[in-house]
Amino acid sequence: MAAMRRVVVMLGMGLILHAAPVFAQDAMVSVGIFAGRRTSACTIGSTEMMEVRGEGAEVGVSALHAKEIRLVAEGSGVVASAQEGGEWAQGSRPLPESPQVTLTSSAPIQVTPEGAKARTYRGSLVVTAQEGRLTLVNTIAMEDYLRGVVPAEVPSLFALEALKAQAIAARTYALSARGKHKAAGYDLCDSTHCQVYLGVEEEDPRVDAAIRDTVGLVVTFEGKPINAVYHDTCGGYTAGNEEVWAGGSPVPYLRPVPDTCGVPALCAASPRARWTRRIPQEQVVAALSGTGVAGRLTLIAPEGCEDGTRPDRYRITTESGAWVVRAATMRDLLNRTSGAQTLLSPYFIALLEGDSVAITGWGNGHGVGLCQWGANALAKSGMTAAEILAHYYSGTRVERYGAS
Repeated sequence: MAAMRRVVVMLGMGLILHAAPVFAQDAMVSVGIFAGRRTSACTIGSTEMMEVRGEGAEVGVSALHAKEIRLVAEGSGVVASAQEGGEWAQGSRPLPESPQVTLTSSAPIQVTPEGAKARTYRGSLVVTAQEGRLTLVNTIAMEDYLRGVVPAEVPSLFALEALKAQAIAARTYALSARGKHKAAGYDLCDSTHCQVYLGVEEEDPRVDAAIRDTVGLVVTFEGKPINAVYHDTCGGYTAGNEEVWAGGSPVPYLRPVPDTCGVPALCAASPRARWTRRIPQEQVVAALSGTGVAGRLTLIAPEGCEDGTRPDRYRITTESGAWVVRAATMRDLLNRTSGAQTLLSPYFIALLEGDSVAITGWGNGHGVGLCQWGANALAKSGMTAAEILAHYYSGTRVERYGAS
């Protein structure tokens, strides 16, 4: 392939590996867990004894026989106490209020915020508090982090080469985006804002195998890990980064690519390949009012979709005037006012039917970079993970980011 020159080694799994600089050694990543949830208390437990360290506390280290503690935010400090039936290890006593509490164990740690379902994590946990709210940060080895990401992002029954492609993309994204939430005290969050990360419960043997087979491999452009963004379903054509995120220059490796095999889209098997919505006119106008749209709608027409590409903007015409609104902006505004699943993607056509707007759309997500359901179709057709990644990320190569 044109993007895969200077071949050094052919791996048994079908990936093409290039000579590469070392980007990281024993990479770790810190993840804000339950990042979108406001919680003032949580229960932490493990099947093995945990070590609990309180920074600045009178007792520097305390260990629990009970293997379970409760943490409560007290202003800008954290108070740790043994759960009922447990006790602090002999010779120590409960930690006084501490600016930071760090928990480690030889076994995974289960975290249960008040009022939320428990999740279990490998690695260590750091808990801080501010204004009565706990911040929970899981620090974990990159490859273990991926075990909780990949199966949360794609079905574990996907073809193996698609799982490998997703593992490489997720690893690449994590490396390039580390520090995205630096102001909050961690690298990445656990939601779609970064990558969905749900911990040990999501781990799957097929996915683990794909991660092991691709350990240390990333997608690079000009020697650096790329911003390996991806999405669920493109609907037949991916989008350029500048179409979705305003103010950015076109990124060479995030160019729109056709994702079809003849007439049907490669991602046609996705349950979100095609969808319909019916929205009251007044809701559409209210959602778009911030862009200046006002009056009764007379037309919603796509623009900027020459040669069969996705529309990057829509012309909105009413009895009061006409406006051009970016496709991504229109999707974002309607989803804020009418529900997060109103427009699954910014790729749609709209018809006015009385007092309603009838919408037919294709795909799910922003549409930039790797299409996960398309990748699965390509894997089933016989393409390797490296070939799949080269298809979606123009001019890139697969390289090893650290010494093995």
